[in-house]
Amino acid sequence: MKRTHVPVRIDNKHARCRVCHVESNINPDVVPLTGLRQNVVRCACCRVTAHNYVVRNDPNRKIHGLEGFQNRTCFDILHTHEGFQLWKRLPPQSKKGAAAVQFSHRYYKDLRELHGFSRELTRKRGRNESDGRNESDESVDSEDDGN
Repeated sequence: MKRTHVPVRIDNKHARCRVCHVESNINPDVVPLTGLRQNVVRCACCRVTAHNYVVRNDPNRKIHGLEGFQNRTCFDILHTHEGFQLWKRLPPQSKKGAAAVQFSHRYYKDLRELHGFSRELTRKRGRNESDGRNESDESVDSEDDGN
């Protein structure tokens, strides 16, 4: 049986549009969180949440200008071939939600670049590069033998 991706209206005040949320995470100053929770629908099949209208006339919204995403609703973007690759669907029992962004995907890197950031996501690591330990683990490794 073929699964059908159909938008279902929801009243969850905490659900956010996954498409808009990506850009808001990249550049919150340009794409604020306001509006991410308004008029959101959930896919009956894969549970992702998104706007079911085309976002127009906002020069700060770069994702709607990417190849294959022009003149599409956020819901439709999530269900394109690239959308399935950019947002990896998670199993229903996942506590992390319905989809996870793939930071290595070329569209994610393109978005970072369009917003004025480097293509590569740099994360601060809590480990010391030289020995692989946390900097807070600088305690003595061996106990005093009593001599």
